[in-house]
Amino acid sequence: MVENFNTIKKIAYASSVGLVLVISTVIGLGVGYFLDTRFGTTPWITIGGLLFGIIAGFYNGYEMVMKIIKE
Repeated sequence: MVENFNTIKKIAYASSVGLVLVISTVIGLGVGYFLDTRFGTTPWITIGGLLFGIIAGFYNGYEMVMKIIKE
């Protein structure tokens, strides 16, 4: 039973990797858009925020996958 629980726990943790990618990207895009409208520098900060969100999402996803592999 314990082995089965650990497998289910790993599957649940792995399925959240995609969610982390999307949420990080949306947050980066939102912050970039907000700053662009605030400073009037459209679209440069939005693009930077989007790229930062994508990079942060992939980094967090990579860290999550490595944690699953080490367990």
